[in-house]
Amino acid sequence: MSERCGKYTYKKEEKFGSGEYGCVYLARKEEEKEGEKKLYVIKFPLWEKMDDDRKKTFKNEVKILDKLSKIPDNKYTSIIYDSNVLPETKKEDKKIEDKKVEENKIEENKIEENKIEEQKQNKENEKTNSSEKPYYVMDYFSRGLLVDYAGSGKLTEIQIKYIFKKVIESYKFLHEKCGILHLDIKFDNIMMDKDFNAIIIDFGFSKAYKDEKGNINPQIGSGGSKEFAAPELYKGKELTDEKADIFSLGVILFALVTRKYGFGCSRNNDPFYKLIRKNKYKLYWDCMKKFKKIEGLSEEFINLYLAMVSHKPKKRPTFEEILNHPFLKEVNNLTKEQEIQIKKELEDLYNNHIKKVVKVYKSNDDIINNEHLITRAGESKGDVIFENKKLEPKKISKDRLFLNQAIEIDGNIS
Repeated sequence: MSERCGKYTYKKEEKFGSGEYGCVYLARKEEEKEGEKKLYVIKFPLWEKMDDDRKKTFKNEVKILDKLSKIPDNKYTSIIYDSNVLPETKKEDKKIEDKKVEENKIEENKIEENKIEEQKQNKENEKTNSSEKPYYVMDYFSRGLLVDYAGSGKLTEIQIKYIFKKVIESYKFLHEKCGILHLDIKFDNIMMDKDFNAIIIDFGFSKAYKDEKGNINPQIGSGGSKEFAAPELYKGKELTDEKADIFSLGVILFALVTRKYGFGCSRNNDPFYKLIRKNKYKLYWDCMKKFKKIEGLSEEFINLYLAMVSHKPKKRPTFEEILNHPFLKEVNNLTKEQEIQIKKELEDLYNNHIKKVVKVYKSNDDIINNEHLITRAGESKGDVIFENKKLEPKKISKDRLFLNQAIEIDGNIS
C-alpha cells in the first residue's frame, strides 16, 4: 500500500513494528528512480488513543528532530524529512479546515484546466492519504538497535569498547553541536548505521538547553526510563549541562560489559544505588558478586563506571574525559586495519545472529513497543540476557539477611 506524506508518496514495504500507541513502517519513496530508492521509516502514532502527555511528547519529538535536521554534518542522530502534527484545539482545527477548503478549490480549478494534472490527481486519490493523521518520516538505519548487540552475548571486550566510544561520540555531538539534552537514553533508543556509528533516536523527552550562540537555558527534565534516569531528574532540578545524560550512559556501560544492571534505579530506596550514593564501594561490589555473580572487572572500568553514575552531577566526567579515559585507550589507538577488522566482525555478528533474531520478532509484530528494554536476541532462544528491569528491594528478599548484615558491619547507610 502507498501512503502520501507531505510532498511525496511512500510505498510501504513492511511493518517494522507496532505498539499500543502507533505503528512504524519501512517504505520507499515512489518519486525516486528505480535502483536509487532508499529505505525510510514512517511513524504513525494513534492520535485518538494518545492522552495529552503522549501528544505533547510526540510534538516535542518532531520539534527536536526538525532542529537536528538543520545541524550541519549531523551523522549522529536521526533527522526528519517530513512530518504532520495534528492540532489539539477546535479553533486550530477550524483554521486548518478553512485552509484545506481553499486549497481544494484551487486544486479543482487546476484539474479542470489540465487533463494531465487530473490524471495524476486521480491516481493519487487511489492511494491512502496521510493529511488527516500525524506522522514523521526519517532515515532507516540498517544495522539494528544497540539492544540487539548488547543482548547477543557475543560481543568481545574490544567490540564493547569500540561501540561504547561510538555512542559517546554521538552524544557529545548532540550536546556540543546541537545543545540538546536527550533525557531518555536506553538501549532501545540507540541504533547502528551501516558503518557501525551510533545513531540517536527517540527525542520525545529531549530538551534544547543551549541556543545558537551557546547560551545556557536551564531545563527541568522528566520522563524517560527509571533504570537509566539520573537522581536529579527525580528531584526536578534545573539541568544546565550534559551530566544527566552522562549518568544514563554509565548504566549503558555497565550493562554492555556485564549484561546486567548495577541497580534498579537511582532513587534513595534502591538498595544497590544507596551503596554508591554513600560511597560504600567495597560493599557494593561484594553485593554485585553475591547477588549478580559479577567479578573480575578491570580497575579502569570500575573507575569510569562509578564516576559516571555518581550521585553528584559535578563529579561525573565530561564527554571528553570519557573519551580520553584509560578504559578506552585500546580503541583510541586502533590502526586503520584493526578498525576495519572490528567492523567486519560486527558485520558478521549482525548478519549471522542479530538479523535472524530481529526477523523473528518482526513476525510477532513486537519490535517498536519500547515501553521496556527489549531483550530480543536472548528471548528468541529462551535465554535470560538482562535481568528483570524492575529490580526493587523485594526482588532480593531471599538474600536480605546477607545485605542487612553487610550493611550493619560496614556501618549505617540509611
